[in-house]
Amino acid sequence: MPLPLPNQDEPKDAFISRCIETEIMNEDFPNLTQRIAVCVSQWDNKDDVENAIEIRENKDCPDGFEHQMPNGKWMCGKSHPNETNY
Repeated sequence: MPLPLPNQDEPKDAFISRCIETEIMNEDFPNLTQRIAVCVSQWDNKDDVENAIEIRENKDCPDGFEHQMPNGKWMCGKSHPNETNY
């Protein structure tokens, strides 16, 4: 089962609270500190291409594709800087 991802427009605190209480997190990470660390990492990496929900063709993108991110936004390219201003 995949690890939880933030919902679009979900505040960080709300995501962390929800994430640490999921069944998969409790099973895989019995230690609360460990769950918090994993959930914070999930939050910090929420815009990574590896977490893309869907990929579709877009001729306006440099590589010809755009990726829908967990936050619902569409982004061009196969890699993105860690700091972005949306």
